[in-house]
Amino acid sequence: MNRWNDIELFPMYQPIVHFEYPQNVFGYEDTIRGRAWNGRIISPAKLFAWAEEDDEISKLDRYARQIAMQKAEGLPDHKLLFLNCHGESLKEGHVFEAIENYRFTDRIVLEITEQTRIDDIHHIQGVLKDLRKRGMKIALDDFGAGFSNFWLIEALEPHFVKLDKILTAHVDQTQQACRVIEGMVLFAEKTKTILIAEGIEREEQADILRELGIQYGQGFYFGYPFEVSEKRMVNTK
Repeated sequence: MNRWNDIELFPMYQPIVHFEYPQNVFGYEDTIRGRAWNGRIISPAKLFAWAEEDDEISKLDRYARQIAMQKAEGLPDHKLLFLNCHGESLKEGHVFEAIENYRFTDRIVLEITEQTRIDDIHHIQGVLKDLRKRGMKIALDDFGAGFSNFWLIEALEPHFVKLDKILTAHVDQTQQACRVIEGMVLFAEKTKTILIAEGIEREEQADILRELGIQYGQGFYFGYPFEVSEKRMVNTK
């Protein structure tokens, strides 16, 4: 039996905030979840692992964006919507299909996962150029994990670079982590890129990252992923 038949796919959204004004949400990142017939929630990692086994990565990736944009109509106006995009979708030209009828293209930030190896950089640059013409912004996701390369930032010219939790997890515990973040801040200033720190779970992390020059953050400390119907508020402590 096809394992997808009894799974309901749905989007969840996690707030991204400005460190100085955490009560004001800057944007929301969408992540897809699955709900099994018995109510069990299936993680994005598990869903994409199944999709890879079934050779349906692009199909799942495309559908995740479609339902995310549909449900995003219920989010507050004028907030950015960060949508994940697998490298295969860029290669195959599937990004445009889901956004043609979306009314707020200038609110979309397409997150290109840094864990996906990009072989044909010239083709990807052309695709991103077309997306920018439509008003979309680009983010490089998971920086610090997978195939980390600083040249990707210069080649793709993202508006945002999201620092993976691997880089931020120990920033309040080791000087080495702080030095890496300091280097990223200097690099971002030279490339005119905005940094967003992911995986923030403690106040100490948030305080140090702010002192190091990071402006925006995301993580359980600021707010958990939620369904639009839940109307869960961001943590303002």
